[in-house]
Amino acid sequence: METNHSDASVELAVVELLSLPKNGKTVGPDHRITLYSMLAFLNPSSPVSTSIIQTTLPLLAKETHDAATSVLASAMLPHLVCLLRDDEASPPHTATLIAKEMNNSKPVIRRAFCSLAGGALWENGDLSTKGSLAFAKVVLPSFENNLKTISSNPLNSSGGPLEGYIATAVLLGPFCRSGKFGMFRRPNSEQSLGHFLNSL
Repeated sequence: METNHSDASVELAVVELLSLPKNGKTVGPDHRITLYSMLAFLNPSSPVSTSIIQTTLPLLAKETHDAATSVLASAMLPHLVCLLRDDEASPPHTATLIAKEMNNSKPVIRRAFCSLAGGALWENGDLSTKGSLAFAKVVLPSFENNLKTISSNPLNSSGGPLEGYIATAVLLGPFCRSGKFGMFRRPNSEQSLGHFLNSL
């Protein structure tokens, strides 16, 4: 990859790296962690990032090992950021799947998807592209739902307070800076935010 940066070569690398996890043929979590770690070395671009996000979102939702979940989510982040900055590149149903998994009953999966969505929105700053704005509209209810759930008992919630911190950061950061959301979509979200901040 250091000597050949063409999109075709990178896309081939993506196929090779994800072939075994996609088909459930890895020999264990260490094998998946190694393969997912290699994804982090692939430079984002529209075709490469589209391929990675389309393939890895279902893998992340089904991952059973905590370390592999964390590594995969981290490797995906720059590629999701790339897609949100390119209005033409976002794969269909990406935002819908992410929003759904942000409310997953498994804390590790929920945390990974919240971190992925929050990190991507934070990197995009003021949501100035159509892609980032459309993505933000789809995931906003999930951020608000997580904030409402955690605000009642943040330090003793099943996944810890991280999802509350993420929701707070993006709601008071990119969402407010964009000037396109009022304050919040749900009337009780401001109250949930107040409860969460007061409990810390």
